[in-house]
Amino acid sequence: MSKDGVTPAELSTRLADEIESVCAALGLKFRRSTGWLRCHSPWTLKKAPKLDVDVSQKPGRWKCWETGKEGDALGLVGCLLTAQPDMRTHAARLEGIRWARDRYGLAGGDFDRAAWKASVEAARVRAQEAKKKAEADAKRNRGIAEAVWINADALRPTSRASDGTVIPGCDGARYLEARGIDLAQLGRLPRAIRFSPAETWKDPRGETPDHTGPALVSAMTRADGTFACIHRIWIDPTRPGEKAPLDPPRKMWPSSHGAAIRLWRGDGALSEGDAEKRGKSGPLVVCEGVEDGLSIALMTPEYRVHAAGSLSGMMSYEPPACASEIIVAADNDWTTPTAMGQLARAVARLKDTGKPVRVARSPVGKDFNDLLRGLE
Repeated sequence: MSKDGVTPAELSTRLADEIESVCAALGLKFRRSTGWLRCHSPWTLKKAPKLDVDVSQKPGRWKCWETGKEGDALGLVGCLLTAQPDMRTHAARLEGIRWARDRYGLAGGDFDRAAWKASVEAARVRAQEAKKKAEADAKRNRGIAEAVWINADALRPTSRASDGTVIPGCDGARYLEARGIDLAQLGRLPRAIRFSPAETWKDPRGETPDHTGPALVSAMTRADGTFACIHRIWIDPTRPGEKAPLDPPRKMWPSSHGAAIRLWRGDGALSEGDAEKRGKSGPLVVCEGVEDGLSIALMTPEYRVHAAGSLSGMMSYEPPACASEIIVAADNDWTTPTAMGQLARAVARLKDTGKPVRVARSPVGKDFNDLLRGLE
């Protein structure tokens, strides 16, 4: 605390209240997303936005997906000023405090303590209001997303009529079949995956026209069974097994934090709740995508299989209590320092559950879907 009684926490509250203008003042390049500023990580200089700054539910909170570091608004300022992604360093903390005090005119001799306290309180109230609004918006968006999934069609695999005539499946099923995933061989269809013949894809940057086309629509749920978001893969019906030429062709909305697509129930086909009640546990595989997860289910149907949707999604994924061990199915192209760091942090976090954790990789190709298809 300084001689005038201004605390770092108060400075952080004020900075969080003005976080967008603070980021702009520090030269941080960002684009607005739902409740977030998506930024390029200034300390790793990667092209893809890897720094998220909350502007709704917890304004000022941030996380760098490159380094795994996170913190408050004051910490972000210090990290940006010192180009160090760790707000706990003494230099970063001092620089952040110095910059904030200068921003609010606290460096001079005149100081109106009452006015300062009033401004901090007003900022705190606005943050509370923003959090309530964000929570209401998130609840509404989850309801919309769940309705999209419910209103989608069940997968319809390719089949044969009694006279031997081939009856083509829906575009979603044919996409999976073209990738070597024989839905009939599974014996039962994964209930989490559905199909929509006309899903609209929008570019958040507004640089690409909207696209409406067929998509696999999957439900992502949390360990307690609550619905979190939808996961969509837009496909190209004219090119078997290929995604639509969109950037990106896969999207999750609204928030996949802590969630996964429950693809396969494993031996006994018990729900997680029933397995826990009966004391039945078994191996759990968590992977990135739907295609990889279904391939693993075909090769090891006795294992429960979840798809976290992304590598960063694995860092917040919550495994069920019925998992006796956790097998992380890693892609072979996760070779960059960023990807390797994220994988290491995801594995370390899963080990904190107290369950055995190991990493498995396909001996060929990029992932287990390549192995299923016999690709090198």
